[in-house]
Amino acid sequence: MRPKQVLALRPHHALCLLLFCPDGHSVRYAEKMRQLIRRIEQEEGSHIRMIPTPDEICGYCPYYDQGLCQKEDEVFCSDVNVLARCGLRFGDVVPWAELRRGLIAHIVEAGVIDEVCRGCMYLVRCRGRAPAHPGP
Repeated sequence: MRPKQVLALRPHHALCLLLFCPDGHSVRYAEKMRQLIRRIEQEEGSHIRMIPTPDEICGYCPYYDQGLCQKEDEVFCSDVNVLARCGLRFGDVVPWAELRRGLIAHIVEAGVIDEVCRGCMYLVRCRGRAPAHPGP
C-alpha cells in the first residue's frame, strides 16, 4: 500500500515538529510549523522521508540563506543522531505515528535531547517538553 502523503524532512525537523513551541520563532516560521503539524497529524497515513538536504522548513530558518545552511555541520550531526537513536537511515520512509513513537521513546523519554540537539538555539525551549500535540 502506498502512503497517502510523504513529507520529506531532515530528521532533526521531525523532532522539531514533535516538540514545537512558537516562542522565540518568527511568525513565518511558526505558521509553517503549525501548517506541517496539522498536515501530518490530521491526514491519516502521513509518512516522513528522512533526507540529508534542505527541506521546506529550512527556508524559514534564520540560519538558511540563499540555499545554504550556515550551521550545516551542527544540523547534519543532529540529523545523524536522530536517525541513529531511532534506528533509521537517510532515505527511509516512515509512518508519522511510528516515527513519533520512536522520537518520544529514544530521545525525549531517554533524556538525550541535549546531546541530539547540541548547538540549537531553541534547545532551551524543548528541554523537558512533552510532545506538543497528541498522537494516534
